[in-house]
Amino acid sequence: MREQWRREGHIRIIDLKARRVGFSSQTTGLLWCRGLGFPNMNLKIVAHLAPSAEELFRVPSDLSRGFPEFPLEDIQQKKIYFRHNNGDSHLTIATAGTPAAGRGGTLSGLLLSEAAKYYDPEIFVAMISSVSKGPGSIVVIESTANGREGPGEAFFEYWNEAVAGKNGYIPNFASWLEDPAFIRPEEEAEDAPRDNLEKELMAPPFNATREQIAWMRRTKAEDCRNVETAFLTDFPHCPEVAFQISGEPALPREERTYIQGTIKPPLARGKFYRAVRHAKVEFHPDDNGPVFLWKYPTNENNKPDGMHYYVGADAALGTEEGDFTAYCCLCGETGELACRFAERVPPEILAEQLDMCGNFYNRAMVNIELTGNLGRWALKVLRDDYHYSNIYVWKGRDDRKRGRSRSMSLGFEMNQATRRLIVDAARSGIRMGMNFQPGGLILNDGALASQMLGMTIKEWRWEIKRDHDDIAVAWMIACLTREQYPPARMKFAPKNTMDPQNPKQVLEMPIKEEIGPMIQREMKMFMKAAKTKVRDRLVGI
Repeated sequence: MREQWRREGHIRIIDLKARRVGFSSQTTGLLWCRGLGFPNMNLKIVAHLAPSAEELFRVPSDLSRGFPEFPLEDIQQKKIYFRHNNGDSHLTIATAGTPAAGRGGTLSGLLLSEAAKYYDPEIFVAMISSVSKGPGSIVVIESTANGREGPGEAFFEYWNEAVAGKNGYIPNFASWLEDPAFIRPEEEAEDAPRDNLEKELMAPPFNATREQIAWMRRTKAEDCRNVETAFLTDFPHCPEVAFQISGEPALPREERTYIQGTIKPPLARGKFYRAVRHAKVEFHPDDNGPVFLWKYPTNENNKPDGMHYYVGADAALGTEEGDFTAYCCLCGETGELACRFAERVPPEILAEQLDMCGNFYNRAMVNIELTGNLGRWALKVLRDDYHYSNIYVWKGRDDRKRGRSRSMSLGFEMNQATRRLIVDAARSGIRMGMNFQPGGLILNDGALASQMLGMTIKEWRWEIKRDHDDIAVAWMIACLTREQYPPARMKFAPKNTMDPQNPKQVLEMPIKEEIGPMIQREMKMFMKAAKTKVRDRLVGI
Protein backbone atom coordinates (compact mmCIF):
# COMPACT_ATOMS: atom_id res chain seq x y z
CA MET A 1 0.00 0.00 0.00
CA ARG A 2 2.85 2.38 0.83
CA GLU A 3 4.52 1.63 -2.51
CA GLN A 4 1.30 2.22 -4.44
CA TRP A 5 0.67 5.46 -2.53
CA ARG A 6 4.19 6.66 -3.36
CA ARG A 7 3.96 5.64 -7.01
CA GLU A 8 0.36 6.55 -7.91
CA GLY A 9 -0.84 8.88 -5.16
CA HIS A 10 -3.80 6.71 -4.17
CA ILE A 11 -4.60 3.25 -2.78
CA ARG A 12 -6.50 0.54 -4.66
CA ILE A 13 -6.37 -2.86 -2.93
CA ILE A 14 -8.48 -6.00 -3.22
CA ASP A 15 -8.06 -8.52 -0.40
CA LEU A 16 -9.01 -12.16 -0.77
CA LYS A 17 -8.69 -13.66 2.66
CA ALA A 18 -9.47 -16.38 5.11
CA ARG A 19 -11.92 -15.65 7.89
CA ARG A 20 -10.82 -13.81 11.02
CA VAL A 21 -7.59 -12.25 9.79
CA GLY A 22 -8.38 -8.62 10.77
CA PHE A 23 -8.18 -6.80 7.43
CA SER A 24 -11.44 -4.97 8.06
CA SER A 25 -10.20 -3.61 11.38
CA GLN A 26 -6.96 -2.48 9.79
CA THR A 27 -8.75 -0.60 7.01
CA THR A 28 -11.34 1.07 9.24
CA GLY A 29 -8.43 2.29 11.37
CA LEU A 30 -6.74 3.65 8.26
CA LEU A 31 -9.88 5.54 7.19
CA TRP A 32 -10.28 6.94 10.71
CA CYS A 33 -6.71 8.27 10.61
CA ARG A 34 -7.40 9.83 7.22
CA GLY A 35 -10.43 11.68 8.56
CA LEU A 36 -8.62 12.79 11.70
CA GLY A 37 -5.61 14.14 9.83
CA PHE A 38 -7.13 15.86 6.80
CA PRO A 39 -10.09 18.19 6.16
CA ASN A 40 -12.97 17.62 3.72
CA MET A 41 -12.69 13.83 3.75
CA ASN A 42 -15.88 11.89 2.91
CA LEU A 43 -15.17 8.32 4.08
CA LYS A 44 -17.51 5.34 4.02
CA ILE A 45 -17.58 1.77 5.29
CA VAL A 46 -20.02 -0.63 3.61
CA ALA A 47 -20.76 -3.92 5.37
CA HIS A 48 -22.71 -6.97 4.31
CA LEU A 49 -25.27 -7.02 7.15
CA ALA A 50 -26.23 -4.77 10.06
CA PRO A 51 -24.44 -6.89 12.74
CA SER A 52 -21.28 -6.76 10.65
CA ALA A 53 -21.67 -2.98 10.30
CA GLU A 54 -21.93 -2.54 14.06
CA GLU A 55 -18.83 -4.67 14.60
CA LEU A 56 -16.86 -2.76 11.98
CA PHE A 57 -17.89 0.63 13.36
CA ARG A 58 -16.67 -0.34 16.82
CA VAL A 59 -13.03 0.16 15.74
CA PRO A 60 -13.27 3.84 14.67
CA SER A 61 -15.64 4.54 17.57
CA ASP A 62 -13.15 3.14 20.10
CA LEU A 63 -10.31 5.05 18.43
CA SER A 64 -12.33 8.28 18.74
CA ARG A 65 -13.15 7.70 22.40
CA GLY A 66 -9.52 6.91 23.15
CA PHE A 67 -8.17 10.00 21.40
CA PRO A 68 -7.45 12.92 23.77
CA GLU A 69 -10.19 15.57 23.87
CA PHE A 70 -12.19 14.04 21.00
CA PRO A 71 -15.75 15.47 21.37
CA LEU A 72 -18.06 12.63 22.36
CA GLU A 73 -21.00 14.36 20.66
CA ASP A 74 -19.22 13.88 17.34
CA ILE A 75 -19.36 10.08 17.75
CA GLN A 76 -22.80 9.11 16.52
CA GLN A 77 -24.34 5.71 15.94
CA LYS A 78 -23.47 5.55 12.22
CA LYS A 79 -21.30 8.60 11.71
CA ILE A 80 -18.18 10.19 13.17
CA TYR A 81 -17.33 13.86 12.60
CA PHE A 82 -13.78 15.21 12.47
CA ARG A 83 -13.67 18.98 13.02
CA HIS A 84 -11.17 20.95 10.92
CA ASN A 85 -10.77 24.67 10.37
CA ASN A 86 -10.77 24.23 6.59
CA GLY A 87 -13.78 21.93 6.43
CA ASP A 88 -15.04 18.98 8.48
CA SER A 89 -14.44 15.36 7.53
CA HIS A 90 -16.75 12.48 8.37
CA LEU A 91 -16.77 8.67 8.40
CA THR A 92 -20.07 6.84 7.90
CA ILE A 93 -21.20 3.23 7.96
CA ALA A 94 -23.86 1.61 5.74
CA THR A 95 -25.02 -1.86 4.80
CA ALA A 96 -25.01 -3.11 1.22
CA GLY A 97 -28.77 -3.63 1.31
CA THR A 98 -29.72 -0.06 2.22
CA PRO A 99 -30.47 2.62 -0.41
CA ALA A 100 -28.10 5.01 1.35
CA ALA A 101 -25.18 2.70 0.57
CA GLY A 102 -25.04 3.92 -3.00
CA ARG A 103 -25.36 7.64 -2.23
CA GLY A 104 -23.49 10.28 -0.32
CA GLY A 105 -21.61 12.38 -2.88
CA THR A 106 -18.02 11.92 -4.00
CA LEU A 107 -16.07 9.74 -1.60
CA SER A 108 -12.47 10.16 -0.50
CA GLY A 109 -12.14 6.67 0.95
CA LEU A 110 -14.16 3.47 0.80
CA LEU A 111 -14.06 0.05 2.43
CA LEU A 112 -16.26 -2.66 0.92
CA SER A 113 -16.25 -5.38 3.55
CA GLU A 114 -17.26 -8.96 2.67
CA ALA A 115 -17.99 -7.64 -0.82
CA ALA A 116 -18.51 -11.11 -2.30
CA LYS A 117 -21.71 -11.48 -0.26
CA TYR A 118 -23.52 -8.37 -1.56
CA TYR A 119 -26.81 -9.49 -3.06
CA ASP A 120 -27.03 -6.56 -5.48
CA PRO A 121 -23.93 -6.25 -7.68
CA GLU A 122 -25.04 -2.73 -8.65
CA ILE A 123 -24.18 -1.56 -5.13
CA PHE A 124 -20.66 -2.94 -5.60
CA VAL A 125 -20.13 -1.09 -8.88
CA ALA A 126 -21.94 2.12 -7.87
CA MET A 127 -19.91 2.54 -4.69
CA ILE A 128 -16.58 2.12 -6.43
CA SER A 129 -17.52 4.61 -9.14
CA SER A 130 -18.45 7.18 -6.48
CA VAL A 131 -14.86 7.42 -5.19
CA SER A 132 -12.78 10.36 -6.36
CA LYS A 133 -10.30 9.58 -9.14
CA GLY A 134 -7.95 12.28 -7.87
CA PRO A 135 -4.89 11.88 -5.64
CA GLY A 136 -5.33 10.89 -2.01
CA SER A 137 -8.29 8.56 -2.49
CA ILE A 138 -8.52 5.08 -0.94
CA VAL A 139 -10.50 2.03 -2.05
CA VAL A 140 -10.13 -1.30 -0.24
CA ILE A 141 -12.28 -4.27 -1.28
CA GLU A 142 -12.01 -7.26 1.05
CA SER A 143 -13.87 -10.52 1.33
CA THR A 144 -13.75 -14.22 1.69
CA ALA A 145 -14.74 -15.87 -1.59
CA ASN A 146 -18.38 -16.60 -2.39
CA GLY A 147 -18.24 -18.54 -5.63
CA ARG A 148 -17.84 -17.49 -9.22
CA GLU A 149 -21.49 -16.80 -10.02
CA GLY A 150 -24.42 -15.07 -8.32
CA PRO A 151 -23.64 -12.63 -5.47
CA GLY A 152 -19.92 -13.44 -5.52
CA GLU A 153 -19.43 -12.87 -9.25
CA ALA A 154 -18.60 -9.15 -9.08
CA PHE A 155 -15.88 -9.75 -6.48
CA PHE A 156 -14.56 -12.68 -8.52
CA GLU A 157 -14.45 -10.47 -11.62
CA TYR A 158 -12.57 -7.69 -9.82
CA TRP A 159 -10.10 -10.19 -8.35
CA ASN A 160 -9.31 -11.73 -11.75
CA GLU A 161 -8.92 -8.30 -13.33
CA ALA A 162 -6.52 -7.31 -10.54
CA VAL A 163 -4.46 -10.49 -10.96
CA ALA A 164 -4.25 -9.80 -14.69
CA GLY A 165 -3.13 -6.21 -14.01
CA LYS A 166 -6.10 -4.72 -15.84
CA ASN A 167 -7.98 -2.63 -13.27
CA GLY A 168 -5.30 -0.89 -11.21
CA TYR A 169 -6.02 -2.84 -8.00
CA ILE A 170 -3.28 -4.69 -6.16
CA PRO A 171 -4.44 -8.26 -5.43
CA ASN A 172 -3.56 -9.33 -1.90
CA PHE A 173 -4.20 -12.87 -0.70
CA ALA A 174 -4.03 -13.93 2.95
CA SER A 175 -3.90 -17.66 3.66
CA TRP A 176 -5.09 -19.15 6.92
CA LEU A 177 -1.60 -20.66 7.16
CA GLU A 178 -0.22 -17.17 7.79
CA ASP A 179 -2.24 -16.72 11.00
CA PRO A 180 -0.13 -17.79 14.00
CA ALA A 181 -3.27 -18.41 16.06
CA PHE A 182 -4.51 -21.22 13.81
CA ILE A 183 -2.75 -24.10 15.55
CA ARG A 184 -3.56 -26.95 17.93
CA PRO A 185 -1.36 -29.54 19.66
CA GLU A 186 0.51 -31.52 17.01
CA GLU A 187 -0.32 -34.78 18.82
CA GLU A 188 -3.82 -34.43 17.35
CA ALA A 189 -2.34 -34.88 13.87
CA GLU A 190 0.40 -37.45 14.42
CA ASP A 191 -0.79 -39.46 11.39
CA ALA A 192 -0.66 -36.48 9.02
CA PRO A 193 -0.80 -36.41 6.07
CA ARG A 194 -3.69 -38.81 5.76
CA ASP A 195 -5.48 -37.48 2.65
CA ASN A 196 -4.69 -35.55 -0.53
CA LEU A 197 -5.49 -32.13 0.94
CA GLU A 198 -3.13 -32.67 3.87
CA LYS A 199 -0.42 -33.92 1.50
CA GLU A 200 -0.82 -30.77 -0.56
CA LEU A 201 -0.70 -28.48 2.48
CA MET A 202 2.37 -30.13 4.01
CA ALA A 203 4.32 -30.09 0.73
CA PRO A 204 6.06 -27.01 -0.73
CA PRO A 205 5.21 -24.21 -1.21
CA PHE A 206 2.71 -24.32 1.71
CA ASN A 207 4.78 -26.36 4.23
CA ALA A 208 2.02 -26.66 6.82
CA THR A 209 3.01 -28.06 10.22
CA ARG A 210 1.20 -30.83 12.11
CA GLU A 211 -0.02 -28.15 14.54
CA GLN A 212 -1.74 -26.40 11.65
CA ILE A 213 -3.13 -29.66 10.28
CA ALA A 214 -4.57 -30.40 13.74
CA TRP A 215 -6.29 -27.01 13.75
CA MET A 216 -7.64 -27.62 10.25
CA ARG A 217 -9.11 -30.99 11.24
CA ARG A 218 -10.88 -29.55 14.27
CA THR A 219 -12.19 -26.50 12.37
CA LYS A 220 -13.34 -28.58 9.42
CA ALA A 221 -15.24 -30.89 11.75
CA GLU A 222 -16.79 -28.23 13.98
CA ASP A 223 -17.43 -25.32 11.59
CA CYS A 224 -17.68 -26.99 8.17
CA ARG A 225 -19.32 -30.37 8.96
CA ASN A 226 -16.27 -32.06 7.44
CA VAL A 227 -17.14 -30.64 4.01
CA GLU A 228 -13.80 -29.92 2.35
CA THR A 229 -15.13 -27.36 -0.13
CA ALA A 230 -16.77 -25.40 2.68
CA PHE A 231 -13.49 -25.28 4.60
CA LEU A 232 -11.51 -24.23 1.53
CA THR A 233 -13.96 -21.39 0.86
CA ASP A 234 -13.65 -19.92 4.37
CA PHE A 235 -10.02 -20.88 4.94
CA PRO A 236 -8.22 -21.02 1.57
CA HIS A 237 -4.50 -21.70 1.29
CA CYS A 238 -4.28 -20.23 -2.22
CA PRO A 239 -6.61 -18.01 -4.27
CA GLU A 240 -7.69 -20.73 -6.67
CA VAL A 241 -9.28 -22.99 -4.06
CA ALA A 242 -11.14 -20.07 -2.51
CA PHE A 243 -13.55 -19.71 -5.41
CA GLN A 244 -15.89 -22.63 -5.74
CA ILE A 245 -16.19 -23.98 -9.28
CA SER A 246 -19.50 -24.68 -11.00
CA GLY A 247 -19.28 -28.26 -12.25
CA GLU A 248 -16.36 -30.60 -11.74
CA PRO A 249 -12.82 -29.16 -11.97
CA ALA A 250 -11.28 -30.08 -15.31
CA LEU A 251 -7.83 -30.53 -13.78
CA PRO A 252 -7.12 -32.90 -10.89
CA ARG A 253 -5.70 -31.56 -7.66
CA GLU A 254 -2.08 -32.55 -8.39
CA GLU A 255 -2.12 -30.72 -11.73
CA ARG A 256 -3.64 -27.62 -10.12
CA THR A 257 -0.96 -27.72 -7.44
CA TYR A 258 1.78 -27.96 -10.07
CA ILE A 259 0.32 -25.02 -11.99
CA GLN A 260 0.31 -22.85 -8.88
CA GLY A 261 3.94 -23.75 -8.22
CA THR A 262 5.08 -22.46 -11.62
CA ILE A 263 3.81 -18.89 -11.18
CA LYS A 264 6.46 -16.17 -10.95
CA PRO A 265 6.66 -12.41 -11.66
CA PRO A 266 7.54 -11.35 -15.21
CA LEU A 267 11.03 -10.15 -16.03
CA ALA A 268 9.54 -7.09 -17.69
CA ARG A 269 6.35 -5.44 -18.84
CA GLY A 270 6.18 -3.30 -21.95
CA LYS A 271 5.45 -3.34 -25.66
CA PHE A 272 7.03 -4.40 -28.93
CA TYR A 273 8.34 -1.55 -31.05
CA ARG A 274 9.85 -0.91 -34.47
CA ALA A 275 10.61 2.37 -36.21
CA VAL A 276 9.18 1.31 -39.58
CA ARG A 277 7.16 -1.70 -40.69
CA HIS A 278 9.97 -4.06 -41.66
CA ALA A 279 12.59 -2.79 -39.21
CA LYS A 280 14.02 -4.90 -36.38
CA VAL A 281 11.54 -5.43 -33.56
CA GLU A 282 12.58 -4.32 -30.07
CA PHE A 283 10.98 -4.73 -26.66
CA HIS A 284 10.53 -1.46 -24.78
CA PRO A 285 9.82 -1.68 -21.02
CA ASP A 286 6.68 0.20 -19.98
CA ASP A 287 4.85 -0.15 -16.65
CA ASN A 288 1.53 0.19 -18.50
CA GLY A 289 2.46 -1.90 -21.52
CA PRO A 290 0.24 -4.76 -22.71
CA VAL A 291 3.01 -7.40 -23.01
CA PHE A 292 4.19 -9.35 -19.95
CA LEU A 293 7.54 -10.99 -20.67
CA TRP A 294 9.19 -13.91 -18.85
CA LYS A 295 11.85 -14.96 -21.37
CA TYR A 296 13.97 -13.11 -23.92
CA PRO A 297 15.01 -15.06 -27.05
CA THR A 298 18.66 -14.82 -26.02
CA ASN A 299 21.17 -16.99 -24.15
CA GLU A 300 23.45 -16.17 -21.23
CA ASN A 301 25.84 -14.43 -23.64
CA ASN A 302 23.04 -12.18 -24.90
CA LYS A 303 23.15 -13.93 -28.28
CA PRO A 304 20.10 -15.38 -30.10
CA ASP A 305 19.20 -18.63 -28.36
CA GLY A 306 18.24 -20.45 -31.57
CA MET A 307 15.14 -21.93 -29.96
CA HIS A 308 11.74 -22.42 -31.55
CA TYR A 309 8.74 -20.45 -30.35
CA TYR A 310 5.00 -20.96 -30.83
CA VAL A 311 2.33 -18.27 -30.57
CA GLY A 312 -1.34 -19.08 -30.02
CA ALA A 313 -3.88 -16.28 -30.48
CA ASP A 314 -7.55 -15.71 -29.63
CA ALA A 315 -9.09 -12.76 -31.48
CA ALA A 316 -11.89 -10.43 -30.33
CA LEU A 317 -13.70 -7.41 -31.74
CA GLY A 318 -11.81 -4.82 -29.70
CA THR A 319 -14.72 -2.81 -28.29
CA GLU A 320 -14.61 -1.49 -24.73
CA GLU A 321 -17.40 -3.82 -23.62
CA GLY A 322 -16.21 -6.86 -25.55
CA ASP A 323 -13.90 -9.78 -24.87
CA PHE A 324 -10.14 -9.48 -24.65
CA THR A 325 -7.85 -10.28 -27.54
CA ALA A 326 -4.97 -12.44 -26.33
CA TYR A 327 -1.88 -14.25 -27.47
CA CYS A 328 0.68 -16.40 -25.66
CA CYS A 329 4.20 -17.23 -26.85
CA LEU A 330 5.61 -20.60 -25.78
CA CYS A 331 9.26 -21.72 -25.98
CA GLY A 332 9.30 -25.13 -27.66
CA GLU A 333 12.46 -26.52 -26.08
CA THR A 334 11.91 -25.38 -22.48
CA GLY A 335 8.09 -25.41 -22.37
CA GLU A 336 7.94 -22.07 -20.55
CA LEU A 337 5.64 -19.18 -21.34
CA ALA A 338 7.83 -16.51 -22.94
CA CYS A 339 5.32 -13.66 -23.10
CA ARG A 340 1.61 -12.88 -22.91
CA PHE A 341 -0.63 -10.16 -24.35
CA ALA A 342 -4.27 -9.46 -23.42
CA GLU A 343 -6.00 -6.23 -24.46
CA ARG A 344 -9.25 -5.09 -26.07
CA VAL A 345 -7.97 -4.51 -29.59
CA PRO A 346 -9.49 -5.32 -33.02
CA PRO A 347 -8.16 -8.09 -35.29
CA GLU A 348 -6.07 -5.78 -37.47
CA ILE A 349 -4.03 -4.64 -34.46
CA LEU A 350 -3.77 -8.25 -33.27
CA ALA A 351 -2.18 -9.07 -36.66
CA GLU A 352 0.30 -6.25 -36.16
CA GLN A 353 1.14 -7.44 -32.64
CA LEU A 354 1.57 -11.03 -33.81
CA ASP A 355 3.89 -9.96 -36.60
CA MET A 356 6.12 -8.09 -34.13
CA CYS A 357 5.99 -10.83 -31.48
CA GLY A 358 6.71 -13.56 -34.03
CA ASN A 359 9.68 -11.70 -35.48
CA PHE A 360 11.02 -10.91 -32.00
CA TYR A 361 10.89 -14.59 -31.05
CA ASN A 362 12.96 -16.13 -33.87
CA ARG A 363 10.18 -16.08 -36.48
CA ALA A 364 7.81 -18.02 -34.21
CA MET A 365 5.07 -20.24 -35.63
CA VAL A 366 1.79 -18.31 -35.25
CA ASN A 367 -1.55 -20.08 -34.85
CA ILE A 368 -4.76 -18.01 -34.73
CA GLU A 369 -8.13 -19.39 -33.65
CA LEU A 370 -10.49 -18.74 -36.57
CA THR A 371 -14.00 -19.29 -35.22
CA GLY A 372 -16.30 -16.28 -35.50
CA ASN A 373 -14.46 -14.66 -38.47
CA LEU A 374 -12.47 -12.28 -36.25
CA GLY A 375 -9.53 -14.68 -36.27
CA ARG A 376 -9.86 -15.12 -40.02
CA TRP A 377 -9.61 -11.38 -40.50
CA ALA A 378 -6.50 -11.17 -38.29
CA LEU A 379 -4.94 -14.08 -40.16
CA LYS A 380 -5.70 -12.51 -43.53
CA VAL A 381 -4.06 -9.23 -42.48
CA LEU A 382 -1.05 -11.09 -41.02
CA ARG A 383 -0.58 -13.04 -44.25
CA ASP A 384 -1.44 -10.47 -46.91
CA ASP A 385 -0.39 -7.16 -45.32
CA TYR A 386 2.59 -8.25 -43.20
CA HIS A 387 3.63 -11.22 -45.37
CA TYR A 388 4.33 -13.32 -42.29
CA SER A 389 5.49 -16.72 -43.52
CA ASN A 390 5.59 -19.03 -40.49
CA ILE A 391 1.84 -19.54 -39.97
CA TYR A 392 0.38 -22.75 -38.60
CA VAL A 393 -1.00 -25.15 -41.20
CA TRP A 394 -3.99 -27.20 -40.05
CA LYS A 395 -3.08 -30.80 -39.22
CA GLY A 396 -6.21 -32.88 -38.98
CA ARG A 397 -6.46 -36.60 -38.34
CA ASP A 398 -6.95 -37.41 -42.03
CA ASP A 399 -3.77 -35.59 -43.04
CA ARG A 400 -1.69 -38.53 -41.82
CA LYS A 401 -3.50 -41.19 -43.84
CA ARG A 402 -1.54 -42.95 -46.55
CA GLY A 403 -2.22 -41.57 -50.00
CA ARG A 404 -3.96 -38.43 -48.76
CA SER A 405 -2.60 -35.05 -49.78
CA ARG A 406 -1.40 -32.75 -47.04
CA SER A 407 -3.76 -30.05 -45.77
CA MET A 408 -2.96 -26.55 -46.97
CA SER A 409 -5.38 -24.58 -44.77
CA LEU A 410 -4.06 -21.96 -42.35
CA GLY A 411 -5.25 -21.41 -38.80
CA PHE A 412 -7.03 -23.35 -36.10
CA GLU A 413 -10.76 -24.12 -36.25
CA MET A 414 -12.37 -24.50 -32.80
CA ASN A 415 -15.09 -27.13 -32.57
CA GLN A 416 -16.14 -29.90 -30.20
CA ALA A 417 -13.32 -32.21 -31.26
CA THR A 418 -10.51 -29.65 -31.46
CA ARG A 419 -11.59 -28.03 -28.18
CA ARG A 420 -10.73 -31.29 -26.48
CA LEU A 421 -7.47 -31.53 -28.46
CA ILE A 422 -6.03 -28.29 -27.09
CA VAL A 423 -6.91 -29.19 -23.51
CA ASP A 424 -5.32 -32.62 -23.88
CA ALA A 425 -2.17 -31.06 -25.35
CA ALA A 426 -1.93 -28.66 -22.40
CA ARG A 427 -2.51 -31.41 -19.83
CA SER A 428 0.07 -33.62 -21.51
CA GLY A 429 2.68 -30.88 -21.15
CA ILE A 430 1.66 -30.20 -17.55
CA ARG A 431 2.12 -33.89 -16.66
CA MET A 432 5.56 -33.78 -18.30
CA GLY A 433 6.47 -30.87 -16.07
CA MET A 434 5.23 -32.72 -13.00
CA ASN A 435 7.49 -35.64 -13.96
CA PHE A 436 10.48 -33.33 -14.59
CA GLN A 437 10.64 -34.31 -18.26
CA PRO A 438 12.37 -31.97 -20.74
CA GLY A 439 9.90 -29.64 -22.38
CA GLY A 440 7.40 -29.82 -19.52
CA LEU A 441 5.11 -26.80 -19.48
CA ILE A 442 5.86 -23.87 -17.14
CA LEU A 443 2.96 -21.41 -16.99
CA ASN A 444 4.70 -18.48 -15.23
CA ASP A 445 1.64 -16.20 -15.59
CA GLY A 446 -0.76 -15.83 -12.66
CA ALA A 447 -3.59 -14.69 -14.94
CA LEU A 448 -3.12 -17.74 -17.15
CA ALA A 449 -3.00 -20.02 -14.12
CA SER A 450 -6.22 -18.50 -12.75
CA GLN A 451 -8.07 -19.22 -15.99
CA MET A 452 -6.73 -22.77 -16.22
CA LEU A 453 -7.71 -23.47 -12.62
CA GLY A 454 -11.20 -22.16 -13.37
CA MET A 455 -11.72 -24.68 -16.14
CA THR A 456 -14.56 -27.13 -15.56
CA ILE A 457 -15.92 -30.22 -17.23
CA LYS A 458 -19.64 -30.79 -17.64
CA GLU A 459 -20.32 -34.26 -18.97
CA TRP A 460 -18.07 -34.36 -22.05
CA ARG A 461 -17.57 -30.64 -22.58
CA TRP A 462 -14.55 -28.72 -21.32
CA GLU A 463 -15.19 -25.06 -20.71
CA ILE A 464 -13.90 -21.99 -18.95
CA LYS A 465 -16.27 -19.39 -17.58
CA ARG A 466 -17.26 -16.91 -20.26
CA ASP A 467 -15.09 -13.82 -20.61
CA HIS A 468 -12.29 -15.51 -18.70
CA ASP A 469 -10.84 -17.88 -21.24
CA ASP A 470 -8.92 -15.60 -23.59
CA ILE A 471 -5.41 -16.17 -22.23
CA ALA A 472 -5.98 -19.86 -21.53
CA VAL A 473 -7.34 -20.56 -25.03
CA ALA A 474 -4.40 -18.76 -26.65
CA TRP A 475 -1.92 -20.69 -24.49
CA MET A 476 -3.54 -24.08 -25.12
CA ILE A 477 -3.50 -23.41 -28.88
CA ALA A 478 0.23 -22.71 -28.58
CA CYS A 479 0.62 -26.01 -26.70
CA LEU A 480 -1.14 -27.94 -29.47
CA THR A 481 0.92 -26.15 -32.13
CA ARG A 482 4.14 -27.23 -30.44
CA GLU A 483 2.88 -30.79 -30.09
CA GLN A 484 2.01 -31.03 -33.77
CA TYR A 485 5.16 -29.27 -35.01
CA PRO A 486 7.81 -30.03 -32.38
CA PRO A 487 11.27 -28.51 -32.82
CA ALA A 488 13.96 -30.88 -34.03
CA ARG A 489 15.83 -30.76 -30.75
CA MET A 490 12.92 -31.80 -28.57
CA LYS A 491 13.88 -34.64 -26.22
CA PHE A 492 10.38 -35.97 -25.75
CA ALA A 493 7.97 -37.77 -28.03
CA PRO A 494 4.61 -35.97 -28.25
CA LYS A 495 1.36 -37.81 -28.87
CA ASN A 496 1.20 -36.56 -32.47
CA THR A 497 4.54 -36.52 -34.26
CA MET A 498 4.15 -34.11 -37.14
CA ASP A 499 6.50 -32.21 -39.41
CA PRO A 500 9.23 -30.21 -37.67
CA GLN A 501 8.78 -26.48 -37.46
CA ASN A 502 9.91 -24.96 -40.71
CA PRO A 503 8.91 -21.46 -41.93
CA LYS A 504 7.33 -21.62 -45.39
CA GLN A 505 5.95 -19.20 -47.91
CA VAL A 506 2.24 -19.16 -47.12
CA LEU A 507 1.10 -16.24 -49.24
CA GLU A 508 -0.73 -18.50 -51.69
CA MET A 509 -2.11 -20.93 -49.10
CA PRO A 510 -5.82 -20.63 -48.25
CA ILE A 511 -7.12 -19.65 -44.86
CA LYS A 512 -9.39 -22.40 -43.63
CA GLU A 513 -12.91 -21.45 -44.82
CA GLU A 514 -11.56 -18.44 -46.72
CA ILE A 515 -13.22 -15.09 -46.03
CA GLY A 516 -15.77 -14.08 -48.65
CA PRO A 517 -16.46 -10.55 -49.93
CA MET A 518 -19.52 -10.11 -47.69
CA ILE A 519 -17.56 -11.05 -44.56
CA GLN A 520 -14.78 -8.72 -45.58
CA ARG A 521 -17.24 -5.83 -45.80
CA GLU A 522 -18.65 -6.75 -42.37
CA MET A 523 -15.18 -6.87 -40.86
CA LYS A 524 -14.34 -3.44 -42.23
CA MET A 525 -17.53 -2.09 -40.65
CA PHE A 526 -16.53 -3.69 -37.33
CA MET A 527 -13.06 -2.20 -37.54
CA LYS A 528 -14.50 1.26 -38.15
CA ALA A 529 -16.82 0.89 -35.17
CA ALA A 530 -14.05 -0.48 -32.95
CA LYS A 531 -11.45 2.25 -33.29
CA THR A 532 -9.33 1.95 -30.17
CA LYS A 533 -7.63 4.72 -28.22
CA VAL A 534 -4.84 2.40 -27.01
CA ARG A 535 -3.18 1.94 -30.40
CA ASP A 536 -0.41 4.44 -29.67
CA ARG A 537 0.30 2.65 -26.40
CA LEU A 538 0.52 -0.74 -28.08
CA VAL A 539 2.78 -0.14 -31.05
CA GLY A 540 5.30 2.31 -32.38
CA ILE A 541 5.18 2.34 -36.16
